Order: sequence, then C-alpha cells, then structure tokens
Amino acid sequence: MVELKGNWAMKAGSQDQRISLEKNSRGNTVLRTVRSEGSPVYVSLVNQ
Repeated sequence: MVELKGNWAMKAGSQDQRISLEKNSRGNTVLRTVRSEGSPVYVSLVNQ
C-alpha cells in the first residue's frame, strides 16, 4: 500500500498487476496492489 498526497488517477498500468486506487478519509489517494514477492509494479499516474 502506498498513500499519495492529493487526488491521483491511473494513466496506464498492466491489468495483470491488480492495481486499485482508493480515496482515504484524509482525501488522499491510496494505491493498492496484489503481487508476488520481488515482482515490480509498473503504473503511470496523473495528478487531478
């Protein structure tokens, strides 16, 4: 889990990575992904 300050949207990312972006109670964006240990996550984000 990674918390990003502000509102972010996914511009590009591999569908097989199972990435989700959620808004938390502080109004920040939280990026969550399910992955295997050691496998990288590739995603492009855009600030809204």
